[in-house]
Amino acid sequence: MILTPRTIGLLVTMAVVTGGAAWGVHALIASAGGAGSDYGLDTNGNGKFEWLVVEAQVSLPAAGTWEIYADLSTEKAPATGACGIGVPRPLPMMQTSTVYGPIAWTNERYFFPAGSQTVRMSFDGTEIARAGVDGSYAVHARLSLAGMPYMGIPTSEPIRSDGFVEWNYTTRAYAVGDFDPPVRTAFFTGGHTDSAVDVDADGLADFLELTADVHVNTAGHYSLYGTLSKGSGSDAIRSIAYAYRDFNLTTDDTKVFLRFRGDQLRQAGLDGPWDFALTLFGPVDPVVAIGPPTGGLLRPVPVSYPETLCGSTR
Repeated sequence: MILTPRTIGLLVTMAVVTGGAAWGVHALIASAGGAGSDYGLDTNGNGKFEWLVVEAQVSLPAAGTWEIYADLSTEKAPATGACGIGVPRPLPMMQTSTVYGPIAWTNERYFFPAGSQTVRMSFDGTEIARAGVDGSYAVHARLSLAGMPYMGIPTSEPIRSDGFVEWNYTTRAYAVGDFDPPVRTAFFTGGHTDSAVDVDADGLADFLELTADVHVNTAGHYSLYGTLSKGSGSDAIRSIAYAYRDFNLTTDDTKVFLRFRGDQLRQAGLDGPWDFALTLFGPVDPVVAIGPPTGGLLRPVPVSYPETLCGSTR
């Protein structure tokens, strides 16, 4: 069975009816915040939650098809930092005031009658594990009547003024280890240092070298991309410098480094500390995009999810 958001509705319903015996559903536990409940859902019996299910008790002003968008966030900073603007997709966790997120999000559409309703939202457990932050988690849900129409399906005009509901909620405590971990070929472990490098011994730094700790699960050829910026938390963010390099990594705990050019730093005219964002891609084949046919089929190219590390220099 393909676990699409629509399928999850059926899975959760079956799990609730059976008391969660088949899929390891935790008992419903009400949490602080808006009226609702949350629980972990283990769909394959491996002892880890593939989904964090949140049920909202809301009063809908009108019957109709409601668009549901919800996201998870946390007040705890992730081990690899909260990133700002200029980081390649997929977007990592970002900081807004004292909130970090989104950790995970969901977007679904259902028909509801008017009145008190239970709205079920399912968040991918792997995304929560990837964030590396223990709960509790803040849930912010936005429900809109008709929402954005599907292609080819007309929507009534004008949009109703009462067709919007917001719901805020805080889940109970969860550990990152409760959720199904992602497959990670290599990832940043959080440690980093920076230092000035004077290549020609003239007393002026030619590069700013940024070094980061990495754990490598799969040996191969990797690419590292980095940016420096200034102005995090303000309305204007200034790009300072960028750098890129390729290298091979073996399976181990190791370090990677990137050097930012001193002339770029000087030209920017902004003293440090600077905010940095590093993105690690790989393993990748630097030459071959699609391998030779094997058994009549093209060899698939391994694709990995980029890893990010964000923080500030000294």
